[in-house]
Amino acid sequence: MAQIATARVTLEAHVHGQGPRVLFIGGTGADLRKAPSIFNTPLGDRCEVLALDARGCGRSEKPDTQPTMVDFADDAIALMDAFGWGRAHVVGYSFGGMVAQHVAIRHPSRVERLVLAATSAGGAGGSSYPLHTLVGMSAREQALHMLPVMDTRITPDMLADPDMAMEQRLGLMMAYNTLFMDETGARAGKARQIAARAHHDCWDALPGVTHETLVCGGLHDGQAPRDAVKALAQRLPNATLRWYAGGHAFSIECPEFWEDVADFVAGA
Repeated sequence: MAQIATARVTLEAHVHGQGPRVLFIGGTGADLRKAPSIFNTPLGDRCEVLALDARGCGRSEKPDTQPTMVDFADDAIALMDAFGWGRAHVVGYSFGGMVAQHVAIRHPSRVERLVLAATSAGGAGGSSYPLHTLVGMSAREQALHMLPVMDTRITPDMLADPDMAMEQRLGLMMAYNTLFMDETGARAGKARQIAARAHHDCWDALPGVTHETLVCGGLHDGQAPRDAVKALAQRLPNATLRWYAGGHAFSIECPEFWEDVADFVAGA
């Protein structure tokens, strides 16, 4: 991993592998130091993957200004410029899928194929869960609130009197969400990212995105609801929709997802 001074902002980035070039954009608060790593997937095994910490997150620069979704998209293109990449397949997961839509809309000539996973179009197409409404909650309150959203197989009764397995899931979620959050500027940076996310809306522009696109959703994902994922796929003129038997983290629950993405960018 390295600090890359782009024309816009200094970003923590890592490029690894051989094969088709893929720009990967992760979810809210994504940090390249956290596991699991995109590089330890079939996509990382079969492609040259460029991944980053978004501005305000991880070890990237944390400007004291409020970014927009357009800023995150233009940052990604500036990173490609810094690495000398003219074009790449763009894979976005959750928040990263929102950014990837803006990349394809604003910089269509830089995108080969597009993968939008666990995400939504915003606007009339429906939005992902409003994470900005969680601001001010404790880590445990957030985990209790979000577990049944991220996986609709989890019921309120299961959380009212959690057993040992459920307590373990809550603990893992709290640990993941708070990791590195005590670093200077981390909480403010994530808050700005979530504030930008609240205004995501690509709905009107999506019919003009003509790239071959794979849209992926989780059958038990309440964070990127099925209706919103389906609307996103239907709005794109060259999209294929694929479902996975998991929640919002179907990229972890369903190993075939990464094989499917690798096949798609390879043109299989």
